[in-house]
Amino acid sequence: MIRRWLAALACITALCSAGPSAAAPSYMSYFGLGWNIPEAQDHVNLYWVVSWDWDVDEILSELADAKARGMRAIVHTEFAFFEGSGPYANVCPYTPRPDAAARWDAFAQTLLSRGLLETVAAFYPVDEPDLCGLPTGDVLTALGIIRGHPLTAGKPVAAIFTCDIAKKYGGLYRFSGGHKYGEALRAYDWVGFDCYGTDNIFTDAAWSTPRFDNHCFCIRSDPGPSYYDNFKAQLDLDRQRLILVPQGFVSAGSDGLPDDAQLFASRAAADPSVILMAPFTWFDRAFYPGVRSQPALSQQWRAIGKWIAIANPPDAHPPLPEPVSPRLHVSASDLRHFSVYDLTCNATDADTCAIELDWQAADGNVGTRLFMRRGAAAPQLVSCSPATDYVEIPGISIGIDYTFELYQTGGCATTIAAGAVPIASVSLSLASFSPPILMPPANYQGLWWNSPPGSESGWGLSLADQGNTIFAIWFTHDAHRKPWWLAAELHLTATGTYTGDLFTTRGPAFNAVPFDPGAVVETKVGTATLAFSDVDHGTFAYTVDTGNPKAAVAQSKSIVRQEFGPVPACVWSGESNLAAATNYTDLWWNAPASSEPGWGISLAHQGDTIFATWFTYDGAGNPWWLAVAANRIAPGIYAGDLFTAAGPAFNAVPFDSSSVVETTVGTATFTFADGNNAEFAYTVNGTAQSKAITRQVFVAPGTSCE
Repeated sequence: MIRRWLAALACITALCSAGPSAAAPSYMSYFGLGWNIPEAQDHVNLYWVVSWDWDVDEILSELADAKARGMRAIVHTEFAFFEGSGPYANVCPYTPRPDAAARWDAFAQTLLSRGLLETVAAFYPVDEPDLCGLPTGDVLTALGIIRGHPLTAGKPVAAIFTCDIAKKYGGLYRFSGGHKYGEALRAYDWVGFDCYGTDNIFTDAAWSTPRFDNHCFCIRSDPGPSYYDNFKAQLDLDRQRLILVPQGFVSAGSDGLPDDAQLFASRAAADPSVILMAPFTWFDRAFYPGVRSQPALSQQWRAIGKWIAIANPPDAHPPLPEPVSPRLHVSASDLRHFSVYDLTCNATDADTCAIELDWQAADGNVGTRLFMRRGAAAPQLVSCSPATDYVEIPGISIGIDYTFELYQTGGCATTIAAGAVPIASVSLSLASFSPPILMPPANYQGLWWNSPPGSESGWGLSLADQGNTIFAIWFTHDAHRKPWWLAAELHLTATGTYTGDLFTTRGPAFNAVPFDPGAVVETKVGTATLAFSDVDHGTFAYTVDTGNPKAAVAQSKSIVRQEFGPVPACVWSGESNLAAATNYTDLWWNAPASSEPGWGISLAHQGDTIFATWFTYDGAGNPWWLAVAANRIAPGIYAGDLFTAAGPAFNAVPFDSSSVVETTVGTATFTFADGNNAEFAYTVNGTAQSKAITRQVFVAPGTSCE
């Protein structure tokens, strides 16, 4: 692992009840989230790429945004396979496109040319195919085109069906035929169903069987399986994965209130077949508020989303940035009349944006007139329409209060009659764009040792923290008191917690010329976990296989930063040009990068002193570390005596620092050309050599300290 790694270096409270063994699904998103992603970016790790009018350019723009955020995406692709009806493309019925294969090829080639293929987690070729009555053959044709194309053949294909699919299977439906989508249902890789208005899909019976009871001479009903279990019974769960689609909106109609978020989270934690949690929906839609407009519910979903997303975080830093507050402020809407849908306001920093206003009058037999007031200006007729309609308003500007009034008095007069009273009104305004103030994320790069400071001097940890990964090198002593170093590639698994495998290595001697990377042999010896309570304190837990099962080591130590001067603050991606850095704290290796993977040197730079730990091999190829406290002797030049040490074994309890014996073996000098290039000159037991060194950047652009 060390060789591979060096060569490649070019509990949420809402779920504590689930227990430590609870497994999170891979992904959290909201169905149709699209450009609303900034509002939910603190707890979503899957970008839901969608265009409601099936615009391929919008799809590609959202995919590019997902890539920039380091996120995977589920991608709607109806545009390639179907033509819809009505004012929006996604209105039933759908008609298959005769040129679907050619359209898909053009789309796949565009993804390749723009570097977006790897961003795709799954394709979503059609939503609720059963709702529109799409023939199974048309569904299978679309899936066949995706899987038959060489660029997309390996990508999962996803769909969400309506509640009928979970209901109309088994029981009496065995005789009536039930739904007709069994073959299509089992053809998907990720599949789910929405069942809005149901009290509990995990316990409510999908169907019941009537029977005559001789005791009461009456008809009774025997409940069948739950919607959830009945749906799963139709799948091949060795191959397929589930999408959970809890209701997140409040409906004034039969759909009622949102589902219990904690119930869905607990079921997801207990069911390894669940791959995606996708509440419907985050944003407000026509005649119902989404999760965003329900503070208590949004708090629950934020906590659940973070539990899911932190286990599989986006490849960005911070992986889950603070959310961006909506710019569009809307007064409470009467659900029987108005709904405001943000088209572009929260996705742009422009001073003007577009909304869609939907309305529905209680009396469906009389037409409506919609007037708009801009500040104190006279009302302006916007629409003369049927009782139910919508209109797009392209010019909502900052600094102006807007009021929309709906009248149902018949006719299309362009003015409001004296004494006329609107049946409904809604007010809104657009705030100026205010980018979130992002505090630099905690970074743990530097030199650490046992806590309290000085309590176990003689061993330490050198940490290189980049992105969501820490490369840790533990310099300690083996069972024979000889200097020994181990390394670990640790990945973020929860806030402040990093876990990975622990390795030791053998390799060419420190003075080998040439240094042969092929001779580096790594051996996994255990695991390691770093859990930080803050930027300066943490716990180092590890297991080490000693070769004797009865003597395996499992220990933990409290650790703290080692301070011998002003400790710099480090930030990943804080400096795009590392040559401009003036503090040299980092993990370095031979230059050019990757030319001698297998050894390295860790520098902790505080004030005018650099404490350097060199991780290399002795004449027999055993892991060997040496160290130097190098003081500044001229601008960009640091020098000092090079020493090695013998001491108590890594697992000694107590660790007796007084038995650590340091032996000076030579000298070391570092001469820096800039913040990313230096010469490391040394003498060891009479051998004098020098190497050009550079920083090891394993998550670009690297970490800088100041």
